[in-house]
Amino acid sequence: GMNLTDCYFEGLGKTVPITTKTRDWAGAIDYIWRDEGLRCLRVLELPFDNADDFWPIPDRWYASDHLALGADFMWAQDLGALD
Repeated sequence: GMNLTDCYFEGLGKTVPITTKTRDWAGAIDYIWRDEGLRCLRVLELPFDNADDFWPIPDRWYASDHLALGADFMWAQDLGALD
């Protein structure tokens, strides 16, 4: 099987608590995974510090019912070029 790593856990030290929220439910249903051939350099910040303080979406500020996740990657074999 594939050995996958959650990029947000790697970048933030924790899993993303929510990627969607309604009046009745909130949870993480979106992820960015990488395999051992890639390294996650950084992840896009989430729009909240505490998921409990975030409101239901979509709304006038967030047009989607999913929060945007993003990550910058580099091939693992190219990491030595940064030293």
